[in-house]
Amino acid sequence: MNFVYETDGKTKGDAIRKAMDVLGVGEDDATFITEGASLLGLVSRKPVTVRVKNDKKKLSDNALIRGVTLTVIARLGVEAEIETIEETDENYVAHVNSEDSGFLIGRQGRTLDAIQFLVNLLLNKELKKKKRVLVDVARYRERRKDYLKKLARNIAGRVMKNGKSFLLEAMNPYERRIIHLELEGDAKITTESEGNGLYKRVRVMRIDENPGNRKRRGGNGNRSQDYDEDDDNIGNRIDD
Repeated sequence: MNFVYETDGKTKGDAIRKAMDVLGVGEDDATFITEGASLLGLVSRKPVTVRVKNDKKKLSDNALIRGVTLTVIARLGVEAEIETIEETDENYVAHVNSEDSGFLIGRQGRTLDAIQFLVNLLLNKELKKKKRVLVDVARYRERRKDYLKKLARNIAGRVMKNGKSFLLEAMNPYERRIIHLELEGDAKITTESEGNGLYKRVRVMRIDENPGNRKRRGGNGNRSQDYDEDDDNIGNRIDD
């Protein structure tokens, strides 16, 4: 995809104005390529499509993220809008709203993960700041993060009580990292990722469950060196 945003309108002017409004840019900031415009710019029987190119390199990261994210979602046949784009030390977070939020999230967030992967792939060399983009729909990732942190503490309590390790469901790197970080300060609990591929499972266990684990703890005694290196390095990425 050699453009950063695609939309349509009744006329060429309508389509270009819509694109500028969504991206928050001026007509001189990018190249607007239209298809299907009628003679003299009058109303066409078919919508006029406009594609926005960043060949002038004037578009902000905010505009690029907004355009690419909405275009990827539109290709799924879903209408959506971006509420805000938040910038953290590690990432950009695009907060998306849609009446079809359940479809965009998918089972266990798998569809949302795929959307996020495509957005980052398309923006790989476009953003001025080399940050990853975290796509969140209907605050799903926020709610999921809160749930996983509570789950981690509950499972740690169960493991300490009955002495048996517990293997959590398969998660993407972002979610596994939440579990690891939530429990890394517990001197009696350690975690490690198991499995292959993108979606792995996290095992929660007592340090004394296996004497060898105690030796593998980090120097501060709060972290296992079995901590998945991929989880540690990807931050909020989901596509390693």
